[in-house]
Order: sequence, then structure tokens, then C-alpha cells
Amino acid sequence: MKNCNVILANGEFPTHAFPLKILNSAKNIICTDGSADKLIDINLKPNLIIGDLDSLKIRPKDFFDKIILDDTQNNNDLEKAIVYFIDNFPNEELYILGANGLRDDHNLANLLLLSKFSKNISILMISNYSKIFINKGKNTYPSRLLQKISILTMSKISQITTEGLKYKLNKSRLLPDSLGISNVAIDDKFTVNSSGNVFIFMEL
Repeated sequence: MKNCNVILANGEFPTHAFPLKILNSAKNIICTDGSADKLIDINLKPNLIIGDLDSLKIRPKDFFDKIILDDTQNNNDLEKAIVYFIDNFPNEELYILGANGLRDDHNLANLLLLSKFSKNISILMISNYSKIFINKGKNTYPSRLLQKISILTMSKISQITTEGLKYKLNKSRLLPDSLGISNVAIDDKFTVNSSGNVFIFMEL
């Protein structure tokens, strides 16, 4: 987590200690538009600001060498920032903060971006409530006893198996519904083996 790369989106600003620690230890912070104002308010500076700048309040000339104006309407500012990151920081891990809250349509769009780009790079999205990431195949993750774990999908998953969770799935189908909500870790790690992309939500 130390010296990590962060994209700070312009949603609900981090207030939980965990995402704030990530912000304060980041080596690179890429802000999407108006999130730069919020970052500066806590006495941190962006390494780069990208977007259409429609919600940026700071004077652009004060950061002229750190701004990439991209006013195309084919994708949102977070997608522009992720594409920039992939092009300029290949094979590095990415933390996305501030991508949740405030607008429901943005929340869903940003989760779809997480699914879309997780095949290219390792991405962990962190809100004030959860760590959110994509699982495909068999992977094991650290957890704590009684930590809430939710597993959700946007499309039908033909087969998923879990270990280390209270409510087990064993070569089960997973549909885009509420079945995977509010599972509970019963060990210091859990394993998910899924045939396609599933969202993992881990309580902070």
C-alpha cells in the first residue's frame, strides 16, 4: 500500500481511515476533475488532473503542467483516467478512491469500469465502507473473522465455489440477484473460484 498509485474520482470523498491512509502514502494521485479541489482541501496535491474540467474550481493556470483536458463525451472522467494510467503505468497496481456515493448512475457506471479494466491491470476500488474488486478463476484473499463479504455478478455465472465463508457455494450458479449479499468470513482467509467475473465486496 505504501508508494501506491491512486485515481481519486469525484464522488464521496474518503473519510474512513483506510482510504485516507492510502491517499497519504500514495506516490501518484491522478484526480478526475473536481476531486482535485477536495484533495487540496486536505493539504495534498494531485500529480495529474484529467477530465473535461467542468467541475474544477481551482485556477487551472496554477496546475497548468499537471492538467490533461479531455472533453470527449464517449466516456466519463474515471474511464479517461484509467486509460491514461494503463498507458503510462503498465503492470502497476491501481487503487481507485472516491468512485462511490453521491450519484447512483455514476456508482453503477464505475463498477462496470472496474469489471471492464480488471482484465488489464490489478485494480482495487475502495469506498468508505468496502474494498471492491473483481474475481475470476480461483483466488484466496485475507479476511478477518465475521467480516462481511458479498459476492455479486452482472451476468449469469455458470459455476462458483467458495471456501472460508459461512454460506458456502459449491459449483453453484450465480445470477444477477441478491443471493450473494452479506456472507460472513469464518477464517482469516477465504477462497473464491468463479468461471466468470464476480464482484467481491469486503467490509472495511
